[in-house]
Parts: sequence; C-alpha cells; structure tokens
Amino acid sequence: MTEIWKPVVGYEGDYEVSDKGRVRSLTRKVRCRGGKFRLKRGRVMSPSIDQKTGYQSVCLAFEGAVKTFRVHVLVAAAFIGPRPNGQDVCHGPLGKAIHHASNLSYGTREKNCADRLRDGTHLEGEDIAQSKLTVEDVLDVRRRCTRRGMKRKMARKLKVTESLVSMIVNRRIWKHI
Repeated sequence: MTEIWKPVVGYEGDYEVSDKGRVRSLTRKVRCRGGKFRLKRGRVMSPSIDQKTGYQSVCLAFEGAVKTFRVHVLVAAAFIGPRPNGQDVCHGPLGKAIHHASNLSYGTREKNCADRLRDGTHLEGEDIAQSKLTVEDVLDVRRRCTRRGMKRKMARKLKVTESLVSMIVNRRIWKHI
C-alpha cells in the first residue's frame, strides 16, 4: 500500500504529513539574512520524543517563527479534519507510538482515558515517576491514621503534606489500593 501525503494544515506549500505518521518539508525558497533567497531542499523530518509524555513532535518554521507540534495532531488534522471543540486526538488499539491515520480519532477526554486503561498505558501509584510514596507507605497510612494527630505524624515521617495523608485515608487518591 502506498503512502499518502497531504499538506500540513496552516503550513501548506512548506510541509506535508503522511497517513503513516511521517512529516516532511518541501523544497522551497527561503529568505536569508540580507534579504537574499536560497533553495532549501525538502526532506523527511526526524521527530523528537518528549521524555515525559512519550509523544513524537516536530518543529515547523514559517517566516522565521518556529513552533513545535505533536505528530499525531498533524496527522489527524490532515486526514480526519478539524478537531471539534473539547475533543482530544485519541490513539486506537495500536497505542500512542503509532501515528497512522487509521489509528487516530477524535474523542472526549473520558474516551481517551478509557483507551489508556484498555491499552494498559494508564499510570497510577508507584508507576508515576513523580510519586513519593510506595504501596507499602499507603497501606501503612491507612492502617495507622485514625486520628488527626496521627495524620500529622505520618505526614512528617513520609515528608508529604497532611492534606495528602488525609486524601489517602479518605480514598480520594490511591483508590486502586
């Protein structure tokens, strides 16, 4: 099956995106310092990967201004159409690493969260890199904290806030345990 290329929305004539999730710049004239023009050859771009989110992104330039875009957003805009207000670009069962047009759709934030649960990519508890507590810490908090004074002592011991300890005890966070 051949790869289909369409213009990047807002960057027509400068960049294209494919239904396979690749982005390329087109050969074009660009203005240099001093007002002269030179020919800039087109190429398939290498996306960078955001270390926090794992999403691929590319930088697109137009008249000296450079903006960063997530690749899946560019693919969805070109092949699905404009994103409806309040909607996310959702990845299908192939996961967020696959930016094929056939793996993307628009949906609500709730649908996007449900997809993460379906795909096993939803992080919670210790799996979140910024988490300060372990499962054992949470179980210890729930077992010991029956009075307000104890919540304060546990918060100091674990080096977290008393309100965090309270949310754990009341099962507003760490609900999965």
